[in-house]
Amino acid sequence: MHIVIFSHGFGVRKDGRGLFTAIAKQLPDIEPVMFDYNQFDEATNTMTVASLDEHAKKLRHVVDDARRSHPDATIDPVCHSQGCVIAAMVQPDGIRKTIFLAPPDRRFGFGRMQEKIQALLDRPGATQNTYGSLRYPRRDGTTTIIPSSYWQSRDGIDAIKLYRQLAARTQLIIVQAAHDEVIGVTDFSELPKTVETMAMNCGHDFEGNAREEVAEMVARKLAQ
Repeated sequence: MHIVIFSHGFGVRKDGRGLFTAIAKQLPDIEPVMFDYNQFDEATNTMTVASLDEHAKKLRHVVDDARRSHPDATIDPVCHSQGCVIAAMVQPDGIRKTIFLAPPDRRFGFGRMQEKIQALLDRPGATQNTYGSLRYPRRDGTTTIIPSSYWQSRDGIDAIKLYRQLAARTQLIIVQAAHDEVIGVTDFSELPKTVETMAMNCGHDFEGNAREEVAEMVARKLAQ
């Protein structure tokens, strides 16, 4: 059995805005595992973002459950954006390959929190309460709530260090988005040469023609 565990990014549902669904369609023989890191209230269309520690706990449980249920299975995580950091935080055992799509680099946890908070507060309708919880409407009609515990959990995270550690445990493949409008230009030159890196001419969510291209590429890598 071949299990692919999908680790989604910040503020989206388990399918990664359709990115993971597109990839899974290219892999008809796998057992796809998609799950939500955050709580979503369907009645109010509101997502409450969990801390990174809670994210890591959930991913660890998903990996452990897959391993217990199918001890002989090949398990490959496919991660997007912040979901890459979560996988690196967990450092799961018994993983064959790990594919990172548009992962953040060293800047993820250092000195950018206030900048990111202010960028969200600048959005129309965004508010922040006295406890630091931030609430803002999104273009898809949903509302996102980010408690202060989320920002605290990001503080001091060295993503590159975590990726380096993960690369010693699994075959790590990184796909950068050359026109990443969310996290900007990324630098992975500090990672060991064993890490395979490539860039695609697309934005952060691999939209348009890039979606099919990245789905086919991931399928090829996991088939090898």
